[in-house]
Amino acid sequence: MAEKWNLVDWPENLQDDYDFALTRPVVRAGCHNVINALYLGAKKTLNGLARVLGREEPYELEEPVFAYRRAFYRKETGLLADSETNSHISLHSNVYALYFGLLEEAEEAHLSLSFWKTGIFLRRDVKLLPVACTGTAGAV
Repeated sequence: MAEKWNLVDWPENLQDDYDFALTRPVVRAGCHNVINALYLGAKKTLNGLARVLGREEPYELEEPVFAYRRAFYRKETGLLADSETNSHISLHSNVYALYFGLLEEAEEAHLSLSFWKTGIFLRRDVKLLPVACTGTAGAV
């Protein structure tokens, strides 16, 4: 993605060796994982809404999702990199892929286990709902 701005919400001193240019505006040759995951997730959501309304799904996603996995999934780690040209791995890049179901089942299981070993528990079937009395989110 070279013509659009990528939002990366990390201050410079907390970028953990992130190797994708973050100058303002953030414009660099290459594709960034998070923006592509959000884009595919939006299309999957619109397809789901079309199904609920009894309409034809407007987007074919098999090929774009395969291209997404081919660009970002790293077999050697079983995780997704932040861009197609680097090896930096962030929680954001992996959480969105898991949430939107952009991985094969075995890849999802490996990803969840990898983060669980570091103390981060990820499951696609856990949804966060607001809790009115405390103002915090609770898992259902």
